[in-house]
Amino acid sequence: MIVRQSVRCTICSHDHTLRIAIGSGKTQAHSFACVNCEQKLSIYFEKNYGDASFHGHQFENCEPSGREGTIVNLHPDFVIPADKVHKDKHFQSIETIQRLHRTGALERMLNSWKNDEASEVNYKEEITRNKTAYDSADFLELGAKILALYASGKVEIAQDLLTKEAAAYGLPEGIIIDDILDRLFAVGGDRAMRCRVALQDLWGRAKEADLEGAKSAWSYLEAEQNSELLSSFSGLVSSFSKSHRNFLPIMHSLRSFGSVPNDGSVSSINFDDTKMFYGNIYEVVTSAFIMPAVINNVANGRSFDRFERLILKDYLNLDKSGRHNCFANGSDLSILSENLDNQLRNASHHQAISIVSRTGRISFRAGKSSIRRSMGYAEYLEKTFLLFEVLLGLMHFIVGNRRDSSAHEGLKA
Repeated sequence: MIVRQSVRCTICSHDHTLRIAIGSGKTQAHSFACVNCEQKLSIYFEKNYGDASFHGHQFENCEPSGREGTIVNLHPDFVIPADKVHKDKHFQSIETIQRLHRTGALERMLNSWKNDEASEVNYKEEITRNKTAYDSADFLELGAKILALYASGKVEIAQDLLTKEAAAYGLPEGIIIDDILDRLFAVGGDRAMRCRVALQDLWGRAKEADLEGAKSAWSYLEAEQNSELLSSFSGLVSSFSKSHRNFLPIMHSLRSFGSVPNDGSVSSINFDDTKMFYGNIYEVVTSAFIMPAVINNVANGRSFDRFERLILKDYLNLDKSGRHNCFANGSDLSILSENLDNQLRNASHHQAISIVSRTGRISFRAGKSSIRRSMGYAEYLEKTFLLFEVLLGLMHFIVGNRRDSSAHEGLKA
């Protein structure tokens, strides 16, 4: 369904005709550049599923008008080809479904849900469950609260909060913290799972090589690193919940096709919500590299705090851009570092990054030189979410290892 809304820019009086695709959320907020003065215009509304009505409209730098103007296609869930953003009678939902059919992705998706052992009920219910797991900003905010309490050791308080809030979030009675954490980690797709599997394989090799050394490595991580990492992660999940709608088209594209099309455009641009996110994720991911680093030491026959050329103190003093070199090069663990971009990290973390509204491209300085790099906003969001998936895999490993009875009972073989 598409809602057609004409608005006039209150800055330069240019008329726009918005073709807004109705997505899965109860609310929608879109920001886009006026095609004339290039200033940011925004519209927000709520929808009523009962009678398919729309209400609560709010406008920023624009106002309703009765005049047709430049077409602007806005879709909350899908990437739109750049050459279709201003084309009338373009239906991105239909085009995406057709592409899913052409590539066989739709059949694979349905078969995956239908055959999922975790869902022995009608597979359509599994679709709903999966959709809820990554399409709800409210759920992510609750997950961040639960995770923050879990990270600080307040497990009973976390469970009490969950029990009290479950009904308000549409969650089943009797749900436990582990269920919430599992659904939180399900926000990530294939990359998050492969990151966790790579860490589990490394952990298995470490235990085979030296069980006592593996025990020492895990004891160090639990005492000095893991809780702080989980706490930082909970803060990022909270931030992600607030900018979640910006990433939905990217998440859908990655889950459906494995990548974002080269000509893909995110029609709704809220760069202020996302400009620091890549840099902030980069900081936590590279801090979390202490886990594979010390476990890799044990797997290679060394003490957990002895690297090939360094000791632990020296490693912790390394620039974060190089902390993966001791374990990632030429190994299965390279997936943890393949999306690191230190130049983008510096620009994002220090807000030294800008966007050209007219083209939807971001620009930042390449290192200390005067040369500037640029990339499409969709590419920036893709790189950011892919790095977020790495973080999900790293944090899932911590939580999973804590659950493992061997981690709590002396790492019994």
